[in-house]
Amino acid sequence: MILFCLVQQRSFYKAVLVRPIERFLRRASTSLNYIFNKKDIEAIFIIASARSGSYLLQGFLASHPEIDAVGEVINPDIVRGIRRQMVSRAELFFHIKASINKGKKRMVVAKLLEEQFAMHDLTVADLMHEFPKAKFVTLYRASLLDQYISKKIAELTNVWKLGDKPAAEYKPQGFELDLQDFDAFKQRMQDFYQQLPEIENQEQLVSLTYEDLTTNAQTIFETKVFPFLGLAPVTIETEFKKMNKKTHEQTITNYSEVKDRLESKDYCLAV
Repeated sequence: MILFCLVQQRSFYKAVLVRPIERFLRRASTSLNYIFNKKDIEAIFIIASARSGSYLLQGFLASHPEIDAVGEVINPDIVRGIRRQMVSRAELFFHIKASINKGKKRMVVAKLLEEQFAMHDLTVADLMHEFPKAKFVTLYRASLLDQYISKKIAELTNVWKLGDKPAAEYKPQGFELDLQDFDAFKQRMQDFYQQLPEIENQEQLVSLTYEDLTTNAQTIFETKVFPFLGLAPVTIETEFKKMNKKTHEQTITNYSEVKDRLESKDYCLAV
């Protein structure tokens, strides 16, 4: 009990005192660097949703010698991010620009996720308008059921990529699937990705799927991604790997109860 209290106090202390100070110092350094050392950097934005393969895509892109990666620049839960509330549009865009300016190569890839767009009432069209010369790579997972399962497991284990915990200690947990929650997730994904076809300047945007990256990534990059970015092709590589290799039956503890419902509906996303 005493040990539990000490751990809780330490977590509270870190969240309330240490992290805000770290974030303030990081943002001050990033902002000053942007103001006094602004670089001519070509921005690449990954537009994705949680568990759609964005770590994998970012890793492949950053394996090119002309591309650097700065990660999720507006994630409120990490030091390099930005707070959830009371952020003006001007402050948000300045932070994104300053974060990209931290890159050390001529092209820098940053990642923004669906929930972060919702957090700041931001659309992909808004971002494209603010960054008219940037390139946008949208990523989605065709199987919404696989994406939902991956997201639930990540939330249960608090492991979002291998490296957060030693591989030997990572054990995906099963869970009971709530059909209402799953339907709500499906609707949210459809609403988010439906905005993309409305964007007129398709020279700024290319769309990929998680399934592309996990089955035929090298060919996809050579025929689609590198020509889009105007880069010479290279052999791509990344340290990120598929985490959960269990079947639906092994993962969903109430699979026999929801099987008919899942198989009777189309849970695939097409953009």
